[in-house]
Amino acid sequence: MSAIRATQLFAGLVLLTTTACSATPDKPTAPPQNTTAVIEQALTEFYTPGMGVGIIHQGDAVYLNGVGQRNLANNLPVTESTYFRLASTSKAFTAAALAMAIDEFSLSWQTKVTDILPAFQMQDPWVTREFTLLDLLTHRSG
Repeated sequence: MSAIRATQLFAGLVLLTTTACSATPDKPTAPPQNTTAVIEQALTEFYTPGMGVGIIHQGDAVYLNGVGQRNLANNLPVTESTYFRLASTSKAFTAAALAMAIDEFSLSWQTKVTDILPAFQMQDPWVTREFTLLDLLTHRSG
């Protein structure tokens, strides 16, 4: 497994794990003290040089940290301000955001895009009419 794919998998698992938790305390809590150590271990196991991590709880940032190296040749550390190229990981973020919207607004994966965005239009009128939220994510528009 490539380091990029492993990082995507790890980020996706973290995202899914944190968004799937439904029981939340009244006040934002600090993450466990070993959070940075757990991240460092994951970097080693997935052969990833570094990553930026943000944990948001009820709208408040409870953990912002850069872990590892952003530039191995110059031994530069990742900080909470380091920019990363998202590339294809944006697809996972989009899918997670859409899943949250589906849950919050009582939609389904089969909801027609035109039910939400009436101005949405594809070249083919039938595709425009039948295009679903799931179709947006699966690249099957033709």
